Amino acid sequence: MLELRPTDRFPSLTEAITAVRDGREPKPALPGVSLDRRTPLDAENLQQGTRVGTDYEIVARLGQGGMAVVYAARHLVSGRTRALKIARSENAAEEALQGEYQTLSRLDHPNVVRVIDLTKMVEGRLTLVMERVGGETLRQWLATHPTPEATAQRRLAEDLLAGLDYLEQQSVTHKDLKPDNLLVCDGRLTIIDFSLAGIPEDAPYGGTALYRDPASARWTHATDRFAAALCLFELYAGRHAFDGHVPEPGQTPTVREDDIDPPGLAAFFRKALDPVPEKRFPSARAMRDALLVALGDESAAAPPRSRRSAWSRRPRFVPPGFLDGRSMLSLAAASTPWASFWRSIRRTFDRSTPSAPRPHPTSSTFRRPCAARALRRQRRLRGWAPRRRSWPIWWTRPSRSKSCHCPRRCELR
Repeated sequence: MLELRPTDRFPSLTEAITAVRDGREPKPALPGVSLDRRTPLDAENLQQGTRVGTDYEIVARLGQGGMAVVYAARHLVSGRTRALKIARSENAAEEALQGEYQTLSRLDHPNVVRVIDLTKMVEGRLTLVMERVGGETLRQWLATHPTPEATAQRRLAEDLLAGLDYLEQQSVTHKDLKPDNLLVCDGRLTIIDFSLAGIPEDAPYGGTALYRDPASARWTHATDRFAAALCLFELYAGRHAFDGHVPEPGQTPTVREDDIDPPGLAAFFRKALDPVPEKRFPSARAMRDALLVALGDESAAAPPRSRRSAWSRRPRFVPPGFLDGRSMLSLAAASTPWASFWRSIRRTFDRSTPSAPRPHPTSSTFRRPCAARALRRQRRLRGWAPRRRSWPIWWTRPSRSKSCHCPRRCELR
């Protein structure tokens, strides 16, 4: 159209318009072959093999919730399988996913799922990239293991309470603990789905009614411990503590000793699920210790050992008598003018103590050189400090010149 020679231009306006249309929408070079335009992805129904972004390929659909859909995707660069949690096209769902990312980004525990990134690889959808834990949920694991081994039950219970204790230390409340949010893989348990961790404590919504504490209107660590106790009861008893009904305020759970193995766990669950919150365990660590005691582990009930250093716990030789050897040497060194002599004997006695470990140079018991003595020596080398005399100050000889009171007493004059 813009050629200089008229013969090189389009002969008519119709041909020019046709050329412009062909440039905008090119026709296929081969007859019978259609050019498919890129259609937007349907985040609700991604099929296997679908490319998401530039680095991920969908492997399978893991599940969905009220705010997001979760897929297993293979990272094409590293070859690892990860979990993609795609939020629904709602503002509340995106805010929940952002809150989950902010919560998980500051957590690092083997029993808590790890987050990798927060992107928008799906058009118009917020996507959370997480570690792919694998395995199955606790509910599915209980269905496939109707009579689990005692060691497996104890390991899963300790993992749940260890992760809950870590969340309490980090001041994080999960607000939706239930068997569907606990994954079991290779005999280990991992807590997932922190989408409600960012909601306020006084929010009237959230959680699952079957696992919510009826005695509390706020979301606290006590509500998480109540939900964890219900999950542990299903792990050991194989049923819901309230027979599948929503717990009511003041309702006592049906805990029978013949349903739980070992029977000593009945008292543990009665206390953990007590309708009065003040009568329950004060922390997840206290729950773990009480669980181990109920399982027969006496080491958990032993009082904690005092934190004394190895130097204070060293074996000492105490001869028969009123005072031990070190006390007698200390008394002698303090009551005689031969202090340096007795100090050398005491050091020899300390070195001869059987199996006495040498203290670390940074410990308080290590004998460092006297700082005052080093400072006096430094001043003496500079030439403006008096030399320390071996006799006491009251034995000092009078100066040569009574009119001069300088520190050097005019010895060089």
